[in-house]
Amino acid sequence: MDSLTQITLGAAVGEAVLGKKYGNRAMAWGAVAGTIPDLDVLANLFMEEIPALAAHRAITHSLFFAVLWPFVFGYLIHWIYRSGTYLKKGYKWFGFSTSLIFYILFALTVIFILGIIQGRVSFEGIIISIGVGAFLFYRMYKRYVEGDPFKVESNYRDWVWLLFWATITHPLLDCCTAYGTQLWQPFSNYRVAWDNISVADPLYTFPFLTALIIASNKKRGTRSRFWWNWAGIIYSLLYMSFTVVNKQSVNDVFHRTLDENEVVYERCMTAPTILNNVLWHCVAEADSGYYAGFYSLMEDKPVMKKLHYIPKNHEMLKPYDGVRDVETIKWFSKGYYNVMERDDGKLQMNNLRFGSTSDSYDKPEDFMFAFTVERENDGSVKVTGRRERGPNEDNAFKTLWDRILAKDQ
Repeated sequence: MDSLTQITLGAAVGEAVLGKKYGNRAMAWGAVAGTIPDLDVLANLFMEEIPALAAHRAITHSLFFAVLWPFVFGYLIHWIYRSGTYLKKGYKWFGFSTSLIFYILFALTVIFILGIIQGRVSFEGIIISIGVGAFLFYRMYKRYVEGDPFKVESNYRDWVWLLFWATITHPLLDCCTAYGTQLWQPFSNYRVAWDNISVADPLYTFPFLTALIIASNKKRGTRSRFWWNWAGIIYSLLYMSFTVVNKQSVNDVFHRTLDENEVVYERCMTAPTILNNVLWHCVAEADSGYYAGFYSLMEDKPVMKKLHYIPKNHEMLKPYDGVRDVETIKWFSKGYYNVMERDDGKLQMNNLRFGSTSDSYDKPEDFMFAFTVERENDGSVKVTGRRERGPNEDNAFKTLWDRILAKDQ
């Protein structure tokens, strides 16, 4: 899921494991551990586009990594407290600066979501973020940088235990999304994807984050702090259960729709659309094509109103069989892809797992994840990620909201 959600989950887990003993330090290190797996995106700076796509949610999101790395990083944290380094001014400023980076990430996420909702740059979100940030960091400066922190009796095993739980919950949460997680690396590159929650869902994140913030401002070891933190964790578990129930309901509707239309299919998938768990995208694979459409839980009848047929056209890729980047896109889509020829003569591979931005599946700009394939003059093959804006994307949130309310289904 998005980084803000992973930070929230990691911090809450850190508090649940060691908050009584270490206070906000447990939250802080839990947040760091919840972020570490996503640092694999730094590979984008050194890798080509398609290999970088495959590298994300790979080894750093594996059970192997979650088990081994806490022993290394846990020793570093233990040394920081055992040696008294945490009491030095330079370390305090480092911690203060790191918190600033995390807050900027949080603020940008909020501004981005508000921007989608409003269909423009959210100046209100920017102003509120600056105001709240100024208050929080003035308070942190007075209490942490200038203040005298309590003495920490560090235990190496404590930190290993905290890092393990704060890290392993990250890939497990990512498994719930449609993007998929290579949980079994380095032994297998199979991507686990349960497809029950969007990669960004404000109704999951913000109540969870609110409870965490309240808990962080309560005194260490108090019942109030304990229950506020667990209120957020319990809410997150209940919401996740809610998404699983929703998925089962949508699966039933999709199967019924396919049967009523006498569609013979090999397999199918359903996944929620961005920022919600009410509107779902559904795809079924048949012999020579796919059947796809959207279903909102707000529909008055448990049946999909529209079912689109999308020809596979996989034979168009035969000249590129075995090309590394083409095979990577096939793997990334889990076989749910189609091919079309663009007006410029290039081939376009469309990942159907992420749906359409419009009410059709026949134009190059309709698809969320698309890649062009072309042969260069020297005979090499170039595969490039492509994202074109559709005609309705300037008002994307209204379109999404109308779909959620089943106004245009």
